[in-house]
Amino acid sequence: MRIAVVFGGSSVEHEISIITGMQILASINKNKYKVIPVYLTKSNVFTIGKDFDKIETFKDNNLHFKEVCFTRKRLKTTFRTIPIDAVICAGHGRGLEGGELAGYFEILNIPYTSSSVLEASIFQDKIAAKKLLAYDGIKTTPFVGITDYEWKTDREYIVTKCNELNYPVIIKPAKLGSSIGIEKVDEARFLQKTISEAFRFDDAVIVEKFLDNYREFNCAIINNDKLSAIEEVKSQNKILTFNDKYEDSLSERVIPAEISEELKVDIENLTVKIANLFNNKGVIRIDYLYDINNKELLVNEVNTIPGSFSYYLYEDVGIYFDELIDVLIEGAVKEAYLKGNKINSFTSNVLNIKGIKK
Repeated sequence: MRIAVVFGGSSVEHEISIITGMQILASINKNKYKVIPVYLTKSNVFTIGKDFDKIETFKDNNLHFKEVCFTRKRLKTTFRTIPIDAVICAGHGRGLEGGELAGYFEILNIPYTSSSVLEASIFQDKIAAKKLLAYDGIKTTPFVGITDYEWKTDREYIVTKCNELNYPVIIKPAKLGSSIGIEKVDEARFLQKTISEAFRFDDAVIVEKFLDNYREFNCAIINNDKLSAIEEVKSQNKILTFNDKYEDSLSERVIPAEISEELKVDIENLTVKIANLFNNKGVIRIDYLYDINNKELLVNEVNTIPGSFSYYLYEDVGIYFDELIDVLIEGAVKEAYLKGNKINSFTSNVLNIKGIKK
């Protein structure tokens, strides 16, 4: 099989996507697949080039590449056409992870490894996701969602609603990930300035109640059944920062998490429930907060293309990265086959009917 691995793209998580892409390229079974690295530039141009499977290639920003385009089961350059059977989507962040890449490959009828367009777009928007989870009785932290228009036209009301959450609060761009643009606000006098700064990243902002006594857990799932181990993230910071996730930090990751059997079952059951509610495809990671004071398990957010595909959570249950990639590719091809068997056209005589209004 010929597999294209797509990474990069116009997103503040561009560099994180490159890292995920490199990890996939290093781990994929090259005896089983013909692998084509496809780098999506910061201006969203698909490219191929020499040594695109090495992270050093992308460090000096002096790339030599050829622009390519995807067509039906093909990659095309000026001089040649490269057949492909499936795409591994490794793009993170707004403009990529929110269903944009999925929709692109849906139109071209190319199997792809990530969540469906609908699932991806819902979970990329933290406000929409929390509303839909609440509709199904799934608890999240109390929040106020704000659009750019609301902030400009009804600021006094928004500030009042945020103050009702009581301080401290957490302020996040609604559609970003990797803890980019997140700030903790301890007093009301800093609220408006911090919200305005968050709007520099996004056109919607979410303000959430800050839990002062909690534990943080992550659990991944492939499709709707293959659960990972549960991880506990321990950080010395009040909130988990970009540095905690990707750079040198004092944060600690405990896998498997040291928790009661009851809490383990609750996390696993809720992960499966969410995956089934949204007909999950590919691997997603659900981040949880456990409110110690109220003994409540809360969904923090759902990542539809998690960093590194959360492979480290699967190693503890005996699924290594190369096997995880195999499962994702097989699932993508199967999903495309099943879709192809559905009725996608309807024969009618409507175009020949006289008197149709123009």
